[in-house]
Amino acid sequence: MRIKASLFSLFSLFLLVGCNEQVSQSVNTQVRQDYREATQAFERAKNPLKRTENDTISVSSGIWLGDKSVKQEHREPLPAKLETPMGITYVSDEPQSLIEIAGQIHTLTGIPVIVDDMINKDDLKSIQLNHTGALSELLSQVSSDLSLYWYYQNQKIAFYRKETKTFTL
Repeated sequence: MRIKASLFSLFSLFLLVGCNEQVSQSVNTQVRQDYREATQAFERAKNPLKRTENDTISVSSGIWLGDKSVKQEHREPLPAKLETPMGITYVSDEPQSLIEIAGQIHTLTGIPVIVDDMINKDDLKSIQLNHTGALSELLSQVSSDLSLYWYYQNQKIAFYRKETKTFTL
């Protein structure tokens, strides 16, 4: 009986060692495969915009900077004294039209304000403004409330309806 038990123990030991060897080889193979894939991914990550042979479009979710900068000639910075936290204070007791707002901005800043001819002044709603801060913030608030755009050019502020932008693809 002792011989049977010894043979059974020896057989079980061989089975366990054999199974363990197979599991070890399987794990080793998987580790090597994962290492190869990680190394390839690392190399691709070094140059994410590099095109592959069959890649027709490159896509990146990061920041894109064009190959050259273009200064917008018709956009200039507003006077620095009007771009401070106390740059301009505008208070209206009642809602005002765009024409009234433009006149008041001219009175407060000395900067002429132009309303583009394409804007139908009769279709615009009147708005009430209470603002202390940078002039650009006031202009952006008026533009946003009235669905318009604004720019500062040649020492004049202009409100306009449509804007054309060009993007390099």
